[in-house]
Amino acid sequence: MMNSDARKKAGLVLSGGGAFGAYEVGVINTLYGGRSPANGHTALDAAVFAGTSVGSFNAAVLAMNIDGAAASARRLNDIWLNAVADKGDGRGNGVYRFRGDVAEYVDPRVSGSSAEKLSRLLADADMLDGLAVRSAERFIKGRGSAVGRLAGLVDISVLLDTEPFANLVKSHVSPAVLRESSKVLSATATNWANGEPEDFNFRRMTDDQTWEAIRASAAIPGLFPAVTMAGQIFLDGGVVMNTPTLPAIEEGATELHVISLNPGVRDLQRTYTGSTLDILNHVYTSMVAANVSEDIESARWVNEGVEVLERLAGDNPPDFDSADGRRFVRVANMIWKKLEAEGELPARLTIHHYHPTSTLGGVLGMLNFDRAEIERMIAMGEADARTHDCDKNNCLIA
Repeated sequence: MMNSDARKKAGLVLSGGGAFGAYEVGVINTLYGGRSPANGHTALDAAVFAGTSVGSFNAAVLAMNIDGAAASARRLNDIWLNAVADKGDGRGNGVYRFRGDVAEYVDPRVSGSSAEKLSRLLADADMLDGLAVRSAERFIKGRGSAVGRLAGLVDISVLLDTEPFANLVKSHVSPAVLRESSKVLSATATNWANGEPEDFNFRRMTDDQTWEAIRASAAIPGLFPAVTMAGQIFLDGGVVMNTPTLPAIEEGATELHVISLNPGVRDLQRTYTGSTLDILNHVYTSMVAANVSEDIESARWVNEGVEVLERLAGDNPPDFDSADGRRFVRVANMIWKKLEAEGELPARLTIHHYHPTSTLGGVLGMLNFDRAEIERMIAMGEADARTHDCDKNNCLIA
């Protein structure tokens, strides 16, 4: 019965958060440049990538592995600075545009001929007019209280045109290259019908399915429209799994580099302001931070359970009536499934956790793609990875 600890495989886990994905780019720059103590100041070359939301897009660019790991990291950085960020030249950002923004139709810096701008204006007007008619009809004919029907009129996602993001994905993610890559990519989206996370396997997907899956993973609820695939509706994977460590582990990663876009539990804001947005932001970041901590703690249990079994053949056998027994019971089912399927114990896991020490911004900050803000978050990610402290970040070292 061979333990698989000998087969080390690095995995990169990227969480969701809209524009905050620039922080991931900064951490990746440092890791892939061999400048982080977490990786012994050696350049990371991950074999497994798991992403949610914006993390899925970042992971896809890296998983293609065009010209190698270091070149892929530089390419991702360039995409964010030159294709994603709003450089203030009138072209906007590479993720979304506001429908009905009059300035866009008259600003000479905005790309497109007068005819193209007019066509865009008419299309926006038709979309918003159609929405108004449908909403009014639902309000008049709907059942329930007037307040409830009024709440049903709100659909911010209609005001955001996400065609720029669809074009961004098509321009920078090659499905054919992903299918042939030696790297493994998993992207998580939320199935609207059952509320369960769904991980997409890109080796068996067509070009259109690949692009749709990445867009579905990044369909921020209430802001970006849902994506329909094979008759099913999908939303942002961050709804149920913002930091997809499990898919990376299931793909064989034993040394995980997990990048969160929210502060860790120890760094959460302690003051209470009473502001509605502040409360929503705090609840969301607290939930995400707690989930990541739980994932790391679960991995710690796996390591302890494997250690208990390994001691059976040693000079210091475990005492199952003591703490050893509790450690084993917590993960006995998972260990048994691994033994039954593959004839070996699970590998002990190492998890390095990277995250900002303060919030990158609130809900609205996720939509701020201004070049200066993108550069700030990239620099922050680079600095945090260079000074990474495993004790402070509650990393798990096998």
